[in-house]
Amino acid sequence: MATLATNTTTLSDLVKMLGPDGKLLRFANILEKLSPVINDLPFVRGNLTTGHRVQVVTSLPSPTSRRLNQRVLPTKATSDQNDEQCAQLVDYADVDCSIAEMSGDVEGYRMKQAMLHMQGLTHEFERQFFYGNSAVVQEEMDGVLPRLAAAADNVIDAGGAGADNSSIVLACYSESTIYGITPKDLPSGIRHENKGRRVSETTAGLIDVYTDRWELNCGLCVEDPRWLAAIRAIDVSTVVADKTGATTGLINLILDLLHSVPNIDSPLVKPVLYMNRTLAKCLDIQAQNKSNLHLEIGHEEGDRKVKVRGVPIHVSDALTETESVI
Repeated sequence: MATLATNTTTLSDLVKMLGPDGKLLRFANILEKLSPVINDLPFVRGNLTTGHRVQVVTSLPSPTSRRLNQRVLPTKATSDQNDEQCAQLVDYADVDCSIAEMSGDVEGYRMKQAMLHMQGLTHEFERQFFYGNSAVVQEEMDGVLPRLAAAADNVIDAGGAGADNSSIVLACYSESTIYGITPKDLPSGIRHENKGRRVSETTAGLIDVYTDRWELNCGLCVEDPRWLAAIRAIDVSTVVADKTGATTGLINLILDLLHSVPNIDSPLVKPVLYMNRTLAKCLDIQAQNKSNLHLEIGHEEGDRKVKVRGVPIHVSDALTETESVI
């Protein structure tokens, strides 16, 4: 007897979606994670079929102080070209036609599946935004943390020594600093293609399925790396135990981070801080145990907002607690 593939929707999956009246339930995905990055990141159309080529300034012209009648040698800026790569994230879903029809609402059932697949695409995009490394996995885009060398001026070492480390990332967005890219010949955003009803054939046999396909073409361009910074090697277990911030003061580390970019108050960039929910909780706890004028907690448009010196903190579960020491 053939074994059911775990990547195919089963009758038990359908039962979990039905209420006592046999109708599809409105459900909350317990695995759902917020994906703030894809909402923060400005996107531009790339100038390459697979990404975007930028010219990165490596040094500025240097003027000369001169006396009267003194000749001055001309100077120039120097620059390098850098090609940023896009990732193509693709996902398919096959649903047994009979199972979809037993739901009583074929299109509604498929829509629920579509929502989950779109969440999966955005979550994978966010993971690659932080950790993607085309030198390790050729098909991935290059994320922010592999770009930051341990000894760089915009990397702060929090001193973690174990295997339970995490990072806090500062990204200052604009269309000339840090932005998302899409290939020049492909549409932006998540593309969905309804393949309709078809016969799926494998070595196990034939089956009628409804098929959908999702695709997201996306990349990250760091045109000016001075506007990207991070606190690395934050020992999570130490921070959780440190209720007052005496050992690892998150506020002081974040203030150092904000001063590592050229001008955090510049109106030309949109700065955002990213951390996982464990560090966000610890930051709240540490802030309650001492007088703190830098952490701001309020509400904007009905949503709770937390800021440090006016820079919003966005929680991302894509930032892990298993980073190695830098």
